[in-house]
Amino acid sequence: MKIKRLSTLMVFGLAILSNIAKADDRAATHYPIMLVGGSFINFDHIGPIDFFYKIPSALISNGATAFVATVSAVNSPEIRGEQLAKQIEDVIAITGKDKVNLISISSGGLTARYTASAYPELVASVTTINAGHAGTPIADMAMNTLEYLPQFMQRLIWRIGNKITKLIAWIAGDSFPMDAKALALSHTTVESTKFNEQYPEGKPTEYCGQAANDVAENGVRYFAFAGSHAFTNWRDPADYILVLTDKFMDEASDGAFGQCSSHWGKTIRDDLYLNHLDEANHLFGLRSARLNPLELYVGHANRLKNMGL
Repeated sequence: MKIKRLSTLMVFGLAILSNIAKADDRAATHYPIMLVGGSFINFDHIGPIDFFYKIPSALISNGATAFVATVSAVNSPEIRGEQLAKQIEDVIAITGKDKVNLISISSGGLTARYTASAYPELVASVTTINAGHAGTPIADMAMNTLEYLPQFMQRLIWRIGNKITKLIAWIAGDSFPMDAKALALSHTTVESTKFNEQYPEGKPTEYCGQAANDVAENGVRYFAFAGSHAFTNWRDPADYILVLTDKFMDEASDGAFGQCSSHWGKTIRDDLYLNHLDEANHLFGLRSARLNPLELYVGHANRLKNMGL
């Protein structure tokens, strides 16, 4: 558990709150905010580089008490969710609050959902941003293609994936277990369906729809956003990859997950002018001028604040 880093961010936030006169307190939610990242590259920061680029500081400067969770870069939602639960307990100990608001992107959405389902007493709300709750054709195609390869090649591919993510985690000072195959499977249509049946809290009544109730049966509120544009900035090299992966999608997407697949709970918007990296304000803020991701997070924190969360 990275209590040292969590404490550092907390101290930084308290210093800003107590020593600097802020323009407003729009993001001053009742419960602390925990940001939960996606997969493959998952860390709170490496040196001056934040995984959620400038997002924690934007939240804190607008009154939030904010933390960045760090879990296995590649693994199942259940494994990652158990790691997240331990970190929530530490945040609760630090802040004195009894719950947190989870705001997650990509694979972090399934992670947050598992934690809220298994430990609802720790979670006030779950917000997912392009989580692909119904899976993605990219994962289906990848897994179907790998089935045609010899077993030793399949093992080699997964081993390479684990090694790469372990290296990135080591550079960031982490030592979580990695399982690239478990992550890939979790985003297939078949496994996503099973996951949704096992952890149904907040499930929409129909595909691309909304949940039946504002508060799920476990007492947690669920919200969702989705970006639906793969190409948003010609200067961002990642956009050229995402515009290619978008060709394999069966609906408007952010280049990785479809807008309807990302519906969960109360979906506030599914047409955001963001691609999959823009949702964490990457690559280093290279995105369209139409929508500032920092404002998306601060604005949603304000929504949670006004709801008493």
